[in-house]
Amino acid sequence: MTVGHGSPPCVGRGARRRSFDGSVLTPSHEGGIDTMIARSWGSTESASGSGATVAERRPPGDATETAELARLRRRIDVLDRRIVKLLNERAELARGVGRAKAAAGRRGIRDIEREREILLRIAMANAGPMPQADVLAIYRRLFSATRALEAADRRRAAREAANEATEAPGRRAGRDSQREPGDD
Repeated sequence: MTVGHGSPPCVGRGARRRSFDGSVLTPSHEGGIDTMIARSWGSTESASGSGATVAERRPPGDATETAELARLRRRIDVLDRRIVKLLNERAELARGVGRAKAAAGRRGIRDIEREREILLRIAMANAGPMPQADVLAIYRRLFSATRALEAADRRRAAREAANEATEAPGRRAGRDSQREPGDD
């Protein structure tokens, strides 16, 4: 199912999405998700870096696209969906780690030693062709994004705890005033 100009429902026009740093990304009405992506790259140039502006991009399935190019792009699209699913699965697991750390009384969000261990394992697993520096940069950004999620979860939990603490006496007072003498 698609919305508007071929975007998945979650990223159609008017969708409110958050970047890794938590800022709201709202696509413009003129360009939709392409404009939002181009703006995140700091220009109106297409995210592919081809030099073509978002408005100049050719539509999918253009007659100039060879069968081989279309096949390869479809495979990339499938991989992209799998990668996004795996990134979100990893983020949920990291949020669980954050909740476990908070429950254990650990105040710090960042675990530098753990990040080093992961980077070392990733570096050893990378057989290319992606350059090592690029793979490690991607993982550092992933760490940053998951730390931001953990921090947001902790702020939300602190707000909820504060709300419960301020509401609890009022609720008890309301229940106590409804009791009849001798109701124990």
